[in-house]
Amino acid sequence: MLTGHVNQALEQVRELRRVAMEGRRFRGYSGRARALSGTFALVTAGILGSRWYPHNVISHCDGWGTLVLVSVILNYGAVLRWFFMDSESRRDARRLLPIFDVLPPLLVGCALTIIFVIREDFQYLPGVWMCCYGLVNMSQHTILPESIRALGWYYIVCGVACMMVFNFPFLNPWPMGVVFFIGEWWGGFIFHVNRRENSNIFDFLAPSGGRG
Repeated sequence: MLTGHVNQALEQVRELRRVAMEGRRFRGYSGRARALSGTFALVTAGILGSRWYPHNVISHCDGWGTLVLVSVILNYGAVLRWFFMDSESRRDARRLLPIFDVLPPLLVGCALTIIFVIREDFQYLPGVWMCCYGLVNMSQHTILPESIRALGWYYIVCGVACMMVFNFPFLNPWPMGVVFFIGEWWGGFIFHVNRRENSNIFDFLAPSGGRG
């Protein structure tokens, strides 16, 4: 009898925790916008690796910087669209506070990038970017499905491997392109499921699958 009461109490605690976590979910990110950013990463790698594109570190930094700018506009433009157009946001500015959790790892990544560029040491930049972006993903684990942690670890492991195992040259754009293509499509699916529960990969890929 006592065991039954204990199990019931534990179940109630789990349900309360689930409801509390559900209330903290942030559904403003667009899965398709993130997947499109991943596609742009692969396209950028193709452009940087082409014969006609200048093969020097400054030009490659410009190329990756342009990708970052386009991705920021695309993804945060989608967040603003959700904020102003979706009834769930209620246009309450406090609903946007979770997106600022990504700032610490992003600022660290920017600082390290500036230091490496000033010292003209470009070799480890892709690995640094991957690791910092992994931390960006992990910073969102309280407002997104737990699988975002696995994605964070994916980026960190890839970054460490690029720096300590494979040692790819900076002018080889394909490691960055492939890693971010896979990671951003993975992250896009996480965002999509976060917005629309019981979704699957076919719903995510379908152009008529609704918002996401």
